[in-house]
Amino acid sequence: MITANNFTIATFNTCGVPSKSYDPLKRYPAICQAFEQLAPDLINLQEVWLYNLLGILKKGLPSYPYVAYRFGPFGPLAGLVTFSRVPLRHPSFFTISSTAAPEERGFFKRIRQAFIQRGVLASQIPERSLIVCNTHLMANMDGKWSKENRYYPAHQDDMRQIAALVQQLTNQEQHLLISGDFNIPKHSDLYPLFVAHSLAIDVFGEDDTPTYRPENSGFRGKPHCLDYIFYRSTTLQAQSHTHILQEERPLANGEKSYLSDHIGLMAEFSLEGQHE
Repeated sequence: MITANNFTIATFNTCGVPSKSYDPLKRYPAICQAFEQLAPDLINLQEVWLYNLLGILKKGLPSYPYVAYRFGPFGPLAGLVTFSRVPLRHPSFFTISSTAAPEERGFFKRIRQAFIQRGVLASQIPERSLIVCNTHLMANMDGKWSKENRYYPAHQDDMRQIAALVQQLTNQEQHLLISGDFNIPKHSDLYPLFVAHSLAIDVFGEDDTPTYRPENSGFRGKPHCLDYIFYRSTTLQAQSHTHILQEERPLANGEKSYLSDHIGLMAEFSLEGQHE
């Protein structure tokens, strides 16, 4: 637990878009059960788009009494929620936006209009001088990240803005963690752009295991590593890391299903020099 020198954090995109074929109302109780068993100290969740989904999570995660989010029109702003075993202070939302975002049509346009906000949810754990950030950035509906792609300028803006925010928040506290769905793969030059400007360390290093499986959500594209856990600190050290929620799990109705079109990440950290 965070009350000692070590703590764990997990991140997971819950695929919270309402869908008859991949209904989050069926999957969310199983997500809660899985996290109660895994027992990380902090959980960063993305795509919690609706307040009824947030209600399922609050009820199903009794070991996590502290919940951080900002109010949005239909659910938590940008679908971002952080659950914690220890108190979280001063949750703030920082908007990430770009005038270079491409125009969407049809279904994707309606989704963007309904859930247009994207950004970073930042919460403080003052007794550990720690800021915990949760993010979900622009999705690339083409599944291509070359400089010629129509999404590239917007992704580039996202990376520069979020890197600047990491620098800004690190100046306020000694330690910073940021995790979530960055929606950029490691093979893209957008990834080193963020690392170079933020000076953040990727817990998973060169591990390029895909964290997104489009076949589970019906979208086209190839599996990619799109989810990350980064940190900035002089004394915070990553001790271990693992991929989680990779297999199908039983649902309440007896069916088996993957819990999302993403898999989760979990990492253990030590706070050197921290004492009770």
